[in-house]
Amino acid sequence: MKKFILLFGAAILALSSCRKESPVIIDIPQEPEAPAKAITYSLDAIHPDGAATKAVKTGWETGDVIFVFFSGAPVPGYLEMKWDGTKWNFTEKNSLAIPDGQGTMYAVYQPFGNDNEVLADNGNWVFKDIHYTYFLRDSQSYNISNGQVSGTFNMGIPHGFVQFFLDDPLADSSTEMELREIFLTPQAVNSVHPEYGISWISGHRGAPLPGYVYDKENKASGEQKGWLFSGTLIYNNCMGAAADYHFTLVKGGWQGRYYQKSFLNKQYYTSHSERRALKMPALSTWTELTGCKPIDLGTKTAYGDIHTYWSSCNLGASKDFPDGNTLEECQATWGDYYAWGATEPHYQAGHAYDNPCSHWKPGLTGYDWDSYPHSGNNAHSIFKYTFADGEDDADWYNGPGQFIGDNLRWLEREDDAAAVALGGRWETPTVEDWEVLFDTNNFTISFDPDHRGVKFTSKIPGYEGRSIFLPLAGARGHDYLAEFEYEVRGYYWSRELSNDLSTDARTAVILRQESGYLPNMPRLFGMPIRPVTY
Repeated sequence: MKKFILLFGAAILALSSCRKESPVIIDIPQEPEAPAKAITYSLDAIHPDGAATKAVKTGWETGDVIFVFFSGAPVPGYLEMKWDGTKWNFTEKNSLAIPDGQGTMYAVYQPFGNDNEVLADNGNWVFKDIHYTYFLRDSQSYNISNGQVSGTFNMGIPHGFVQFFLDDPLADSSTEMELREIFLTPQAVNSVHPEYGISWISGHRGAPLPGYVYDKENKASGEQKGWLFSGTLIYNNCMGAAADYHFTLVKGGWQGRYYQKSFLNKQYYTSHSERRALKMPALSTWTELTGCKPIDLGTKTAYGDIHTYWSSCNLGASKDFPDGNTLEECQATWGDYYAWGATEPHYQAGHAYDNPCSHWKPGLTGYDWDSYPHSGNNAHSIFKYTFADGEDDADWYNGPGQFIGDNLRWLEREDDAAAVALGGRWETPTVEDWEVLFDTNNFTISFDPDHRGVKFTSKIPGYEGRSIFLPLAGARGHDYLAEFEYEVRGYYWSRELSNDLSTDARTAVILRQESGYLPNMPRLFGMPIRPVTY
């Protein structure tokens, strides 16, 4: 009931001023506010795959939730549709209030995101947790009629989405699991705008797809508990066409166990309904990596926003990190020494650290021009240098000489020791790869005097604390290792020639107290290689 103050004319004003009496207060009853009309919902949703299949999570299952957003409703209110096994149940969330009239309703389904929270962000509905998995979505017009909202969502899956299921009866959400492949990129629903609809975000090309534990309800057909991975094929030529796939599976986080498996000339996607849901071979058929493991430091290249993975160790090394600090223990991390464009060391196995070395392979005399495979008139497929008649290999500093070959600036895979030794998509780093690693905005770079090396620790959001260790393994000249300051400097090849196409190639030099020096070095020298893959 409201109270109004009424002042009756000049007489009352006069009396009030003389007698100091209070104004007259009259209570007038107010009409009670009409209760808000309750909205009832008659909504359904059609799954694009219909009933469940043996391969992956398809069809509606008990507990599945569809989030429904109404264009006219204040953010962050929304409707939750939950499947109980036979029908949808509806719950209004965050004080959902739908005004009379008509508008657009947006439906989003995220497997494994049933308990997700919806927040408000600048007038948008935003999911608190980002689930990089496949998702379904649709939009429909609505018109409130007799207090009811009706409609059927024809849920669609984004173009190019594929799913992979890996049997694992011991799958547990406390264990981190991820799948990687350069043709795949993770995607997730990010927000819903009242006018523009549903938006999603993508990871880098080749970034890891997180695994979600999935245990099908229907065991009668022999389905197993395991891991479900989902992502989008980013190349149109992979959609409806065959391609070579090299999968990496990482179990237990970046310091866990690594597995690889390749499928050549394989077709994984034809359309939304064909070759999209795939069952992976059992983990026992994968190859476990015990040497070069692709460590995800969160880096990427500028070429198509590609995710880059660094090898855990040098090519030919038996250890990622020294077991101790003796010279012999540290040398286990050094690996082999390669001339630029040579796919094998010049010395015989077991003699990498002889000083001087006298165990050269037949026909080779050390790391010199006479032994270099891309000098003289060797008609190979990379850029070469030959000396004028009568000059020896010491005159490369000042020539004169002549260039022959095809003027390529980069190593081809057949001349790349990392590609030849490891296969798949492994290769020697580019100059840009090194520059990203040397960027102190991305990494903390610290010298380890006890173990004779430098540690690069990621500061990239989401990858903080992950690291690789690069030993100061020096380089080899003609006979000696010591003359190139092993334990003092680390020399690492890139796969690029110098800018002036001389006899030199670009290298990364890592010093005791600083990193990032990228000089040109003669291609004949023997230097370590730290592989990368994509």
